[in-house]
Amino acid sequence: MKMLLIDGNTKEFPAYLENMAKIAQPLELLYTDTIEAGLRQIKKGGIGLVLLAGPLFSSGNRIRDLDPDLKIIEISGPKDKVFLNFKECIA
Repeated sequence: MKMLLIDGNTKEFPAYLENMAKIAQPLELLYTDTIEAGLRQIKKGGIGLVLLAGPLFSSGNRIRDLDPDLKIIEISGPKDKVFLNFKECIA
């Protein structure tokens, strides 16, 4: 599955990758730091899940307008319980 992480805090990206490595499923994590870049990535196709972090939560509607069927998980960061247990969301 191809996932897109949209998070303006680029310093946290290594922590996301570390947590992703613990998941025993073939996943590809793409990363953008702005909603605009994320929307461009979504338009390219192939994204199965969007992880939307921090102050970007309010932009979820822009993603839903672009692709109403795309699953979006709002997270507060790489230590967010939802992110750490998100493999339940992709089952």
